[in-house]
Order: sequence, then C-alpha cells, then structure tokens
Amino acid sequence: MDKKLFKSTQDELNKIKLNLSAKNFSSIGLLRGISGFNIFLGELYQLEKDPEYIEKLNQEIESTISAIGNNSQVEFGSSSGLAGWAWSLAYLKSIEMIDFPRGFLKGIDHAAIEEVVEKISTQDYDPLHGSIGLGLYLLKRKKRKVVSKIIHSLNDSKIEDEFGIKWIKNRYKVDEVIDLGLAHGIIGILYFLSKCYKEGVNKRISKTLINGVIKYLKSIIQDFSQAGSFFPNSIRKDFTEVTPSKSRLAWCYGDLTILYTLFQTAIIIQDEELKKSVIARLIITAKRDKESENFVEDSVFCHGTSGIAHLYNKLWKQTQQLEFRNASLYWLQETINANINNSNAEGYKFMIRNNNKEKIFNLSSGLLEGICGVGLVYISFLTKGDSNWDECLLL
Repeated sequence: MDKKLFKSTQDELNKIKLNLSAKNFSSIGLLRGISGFNIFLGELYQLEKDPEYIEKLNQEIESTISAIGNNSQVEFGSSSGLAGWAWSLAYLKSIEMIDFPRGFLKGIDHAAIEEVVEKISTQDYDPLHGSIGLGLYLLKRKKRKVVSKIIHSLNDSKIEDEFGIKWIKNRYKVDEVIDLGLAHGIIGILYFLSKCYKEGVNKRISKTLINGVIKYLKSIIQDFSQAGSFFPNSIRKDFTEVTPSKSRLAWCYGDLTILYTLFQTAIIIQDEELKKSVIARLIITAKRDKESENFVEDSVFCHGTSGIAHLYNKLWKQTQQLEFRNASLYWLQETINANINNSNAEGYKFMIRNNNKEKIFNLSSGLLEGICGVGLVYISFLTKGDSNWDECLLL
C-alpha cells in the first residue's frame, strides 16, 4: 500500500477510535455487542502498544462479569450471548492480552454442551446462531466429544445423491432450499468440518462429508459469462436444472466467500487440483469491481466493502497473487471513500430494507455490521502479519 493510502487508513481508524466506547453497546454479544469491542481493543493494542487499551479491556471485562452476575436473563448464543463472550475471552487469552483461572469458563462450557445437544435434536446447523456456531466455540475449548456429536448428526441428516452432499436450510423454514452462504448455509458447515478435520476430530467422517460438499459445489458451478457469478445464493432442494442467478460479492454470501472457504479447505485436505481451480476462479472474482453490479451498498463487514477488502487481503498474504493485492486495495479505498468527508464515523452505515423493501441506512457499532468490524479491517491492513480475530467470522 502506498503512503497516501496508508495514511488514509490510519486517519479513518482514528475516527473510529474516537467514536467507539463501551456505552455504544447494549449486549455482551460477539458480533453486535461488547465482546466485539473487546477484540477491537486487543487488536488495537497489538498495533499501537498503548497500555491504555489493556486498561480499558480489563475494565470492560470486569464490568461485563458484574453485569452477568446481576442478570439472570442473559442470552446464551455464540454470536449474541454468553458463548460469544466466552469465545472472545478465550481468543484474547490465546494472544496473551488477558489471563483467567483454568476453570473460569467451565460453567459456560457445560451450558454450551447442553445447548448443542438441544440444537442438533432439531437439526439446527446454523453456522452463526445454531449448533455449528456453538461447536466452533467448543472446538476452541477442546471439547472434542460433543463436537464429534455434531459431526455424527450432520452425517445422519445429510442429503446425498449423485450430485454430492448438502443439508436443507433449517433456521428459516419458509421454503426448502440449499443455502450456499457462509453465515447460515453449507459453506459455514464446510468451514466447521474442515476445522474438525484439521484438529483431528472424527477425521474419517469429516473427510467424507467434506468431499461430498465439494462434489456438490462443483456440480452447481454456473457459466460465469452468463450468470455473472460462479454460484447463486441458494438453490431449491428439488432442483433438476439450475437457472443462472447472480450472487453478491461479500463475506456472507456469493463467490468470494464460497471460493475462499474452498481454498482454505483445499489447503487443509491437501488437494492441489482443487486449490488451483479455486484460485483461478478467485482471480476472476477479483475483477468484479463495481459496487452497484455486485450488490454492494455499504461499507460494513457482513455484506459491504470492508469484508470484501479483508478477504482479498488475506488471499494476498497467503498467495502473493497480485490480482488479490489489487482487489484488496481497491475495496479498501472504497471503504475509506464511504467516510472520507466526515470528521466522525457517520459514513460507515449499514443498509437494511424495511417491510416495504425500502433501503434504510443505520449506524451501528458492532463487529459484523458496524464500525468495530471496519476498524478491525483497517488494523489488519496496517499490520504486517496476520491475526486470527476473524475466526469468529468463520475465516
């Protein structure tokens, strides 16, 4: 990155720092609450080495512990509740930002195990909010027995045919579709299975399921010249012929997140042929550089420019492929452009649609859909090495 872009990135990070504080958050959650802010403080310290961030971090953790003790109705989930908060603590301990006694998270671990058993009984495999999300926390906590139960449940409930292996979207039972998203679909499940295989948890079944998902994904690749993308967002369960459908460029859904996850999976299972074919398609996605044509309407991590910039930046660091470097810097500049004329962080709003399908732009502080996530992306660009904070986003 040239000096001008480097300085612009620093300037925007400083704006975010001035606009972020604990009072911005009303929950303890990881993706939208105080836990994401704690990760931001930890990564900020790694970048700037200012002891003020350590002090703030410890204050926020102590404050949250007190709040939890005084509230019997705290949500539990991996993305929005206690399990997500515990994940952030485990991560911060792993990078030596904090410390706590060995049994400190024992109660949360036990509750997470019970929650997993309940969720797999209803085949709730949502990667962010269901058994997969909790399973990733428990995998980090070395609770291999219950993680193995999730793998067995996935194996028992899979749909397998000549096209490969997939699962029906369970969390939103509006229609029966194969969800191809990282956030809520089979790409998130593929990520989970790859992590399990890498960690040696039920490797035989994990590998079988991984190969089946890869086979399925290969069977639904679209003609890019016709559809504008290699994959759609979802496919009906009973499809016989797929109508070409263009998907967005984003972290949550679309070519970039599907191919990125396939690339990481190929590395883990040591499939060189898959790795080469995925890289070739990722290079093509790097040329998708118009926001309006790629359904990019904001700058937040989930479905905006900062998430796209981050994924290409990770690919650049892994492969040293110039196309990924250029794409990462392009989307970084687009993220900066969203706020460059503001003295605060007002430009980093995320887009949602109301009941009338009208676009509404809101300013949020969270990691997934707010300025905390944008700030973490800026830190990653300003840091020479790589960090693992984005494991909470299945990366």
